[in-house]
Amino acid sequence: MRSFHHLIDSLLFGRLPQMRRDWAREKAGRPRQRSTFLASVSHFVLCTLAAVALPATAQYGGTPSSAADFSLKPFSVIVAASATHDSNIFKTRLANADNIGTGSVGLRFDKPYGLQTIQLGYTEKVVRYDRFSYLNFEGRDYFGTWLWYASPRVHGTLTFNHGESLTPFYDTNLSRLRNLRTTEEQAFTLEGWITGNWHVVLGASQNQQKSERSALVAIQPDFQANNIEVGVKYITPPGNSVALVQRSTRGEYDNIFANPGGSSSSDYRETLSDLRISWNVTARSALNGSVGWRNHHTENSIQSDFSGPAVSLGYSWLPTSKLKFNIVASQDNYPLQDPSYSYSQRNAIVLGSTWEITAKTGMRIALDRSVTEYRGIGPIPATGPARKDTLDNAEIGLYWKALRSLALDASIRREQRTSNSILNNFDATVGRINATLSF
Repeated sequence: MRSFHHLIDSLLFGRLPQMRRDWAREKAGRPRQRSTFLASVSHFVLCTLAAVALPATAQYGGTPSSAADFSLKPFSVIVAASATHDSNIFKTRLANADNIGTGSVGLRFDKPYGLQTIQLGYTEKVVRYDRFSYLNFEGRDYFGTWLWYASPRVHGTLTFNHGESLTPFYDTNLSRLRNLRTTEEQAFTLEGWITGNWHVVLGASQNQQKSERSALVAIQPDFQANNIEVGVKYITPPGNSVALVQRSTRGEYDNIFANPGGSSSSDYRETLSDLRISWNVTARSALNGSVGWRNHHTENSIQSDFSGPAVSLGYSWLPTSKLKFNIVASQDNYPLQDPSYSYSQRNAIVLGSTWEITAKTGMRIALDRSVTEYRGIGPIPATGPARKDTLDNAEIGLYWKALRSLALDASIRREQRTSNSILNNFDATVGRINATLSF
C-alpha cells in the first residue's frame, strides 16, 4: 500500500524529479531545495488540465465534497489534487504559514437492487506540507451503506465508516506534533410501522477513536463506545416527522491517562433523550434538528460528570430556485482532557448561503461563531477565571462546473479565536484552490 501512496505522490505532485534532485543534493552535502507556493500552484494547474483533481477539506485530507455529480453512474473513479495556503498552521499566537498539497484516488459504487441499495466508497490520499514536512501523511477513507427493505413497512440501514486525518491543531493543547486520528463507526438502524402514523425506531452502533498521541487530544479524548437507541416516530401524510428517541451509551477511554479529570477509571456511561424534528414549514422552508438532554457519568470520578442541553436546530429557506439560506444553532457539552477542567459547553451559530449564478457557476458564503466555556475540575484546578474561548470564522467560495464531471472550486477563509487565556488566541487566513474529476 505504501507503494500506491508513493505513486499518488509522484503523479499528483510531480515529486519523482524533485526526489532525485534532493538525493543528489544530500549526497553532495547541500541542503534540499524547498519548493515555492507558486511552483505548487503551477503544478496543480497542470495536473488539473491533465484531469487530476479533487478538493481538500478541513485539516487537509478528509473526504472532499464538490459540485461534480457522481450520482449519475453506478461506478465512478475519482482522481484528485488541491493546493492550500494556511497563514497559521498550528493555530497559535505565533503564526507559522505553510503550503499544503493534497492528492487522492477514489472509487465509488452506488446501485439499487430492487428495494435494496448498496453504496461503497474507498479513497487513498496523500497530504504533503512544504515547510513542516514531518506533518506529511498517507491515509485511507472508506465506507459502506446498505439501505435495506424487509418490506415497504420495515426498513433501515447497515453502515460502516473509516476515516483518517490529522487532529485539528486547535484541539491539541498548543502542541505542534503530528497526531494522526483514526475514527471508525458501525451502525444498524430499523424503522417499522406500528399503526396509523406511528413507527418504531431502533438502532445499535459502535464508535471508536484512536490517535497517534492520545494525550495531546484536548477535546473528545480517544474512546470506544457501544450505543443503543429506542424510540417512536410520528409521520404526517405530507411527510413531516417528529421522533422521541432514548440513546444509551457505555464506553471506555483508551487508557486512564486519556480519561478526563484524571480519575482512576476509564469507563463511562451516557444517556441522551432526544426529540428529533423534520418539518417542511412552507413549500420553500424547512426545520430540521433535535432538542435533547445529555447525562454523562464517568465511573469513580464525580468531577468528570456533566449534564445539560444537547440542541441542534437548523432552518433553511429558498426564496428562489437559485438562492438558499441556512441557519443552524446548537448547544452541547463535551468531555475534556485538560489539566484544569473536565468538560466544556459549546454554543454555536452558523449562517450560510449558496447562490447558483448560472447553470455552471455558483457562490457560497458561511459565517459561524462558537463560544466555548470550560467547566468542571481537573487534576490541577484553575486559579483564575474559568477559560472562555470565542471562535469566529468567515468563508467565501466560488465554484465552476467546467465539464459534466469536472468542477473547480476556490475559497478563502478567515479564522480568529479570542480567549481570556491569552495563550489560546490566534488568527489565520486559509486559501484553497480545488478541482474534482470523475470518470
